[in-house]
Amino acid sequence: MDENSLQDDLDRARDWQKAGEVDRAAAVYQQILSDQPDHQEARHLLAIADLQRGDVAAAIERLEPLAAEAADNAQYQNNLGNAYMMTGQHDDAAACFRQTVALDPGMADGWHNLGNAEGARKDLKAAETAYREAIAVQPGHLGATANLGTVLRLTDRLDEAIALLRAAVATTPLDVRLRHNLADTLAANGETEEALALAEDLVASAPDFTPAQTLRDRLRKGSAA
Repeated sequence: MDENSLQDDLDRARDWQKAGEVDRAAAVYQQILSDQPDHQEARHLLAIADLQRGDVAAAIERLEPLAAEAADNAQYQNNLGNAYMMTGQHDDAAACFRQTVALDPGMADGWHNLGNAEGARKDLKAAETAYREAIAVQPGHLGATANLGTVLRLTDRLDEAIALLRAAVATTPLDVRLRHNLADTLAANGETEEALALAEDLVASAPDFTPAQTLRDRLRKGSAA
């Protein structure tokens, strides 16, 4: 297979993968690897297909040697970290994400992922630093903003958390994570009436978002007490 044909096949398979046709894409990657077993991007994309199909162990088995071979590839490090997070290997995940942002300091998702790993390791100071870096790189990063709000709430900086989340919700009013975190933080700050109104509205607009239902029910029970 010549390089142009191989690239065409990779591009086509990527499109299928993005469209949810994971098995179809994986078959192309496997065919490429039958001809070129060391092809790094085909190995990487096949590992992502493994993750999409829920086979995290297979993904890690592919990604670990790949990340070692291509230690300067931030995306490989990032996706290995994601796989480690899925198996609860938070220390290993954090190490991967640190390498990710060292290689590519402009990758906001890498900083966000590092924040998540540090939070899972109970290092809230490091998590906060990473979330702030993600927002600095990509202002308005939804995940980092929502999670920074959580860190501020957990470290008893409720006024700062509320101000951050109010501004974010004003900009992105349909994001359920932001709205939930704002309601939860308002409740923690004793602003129960507004928190309950937000939770009720969130349940009505996103009925499948279980955390909002849990928060609403807790606030209702507290109001009735």
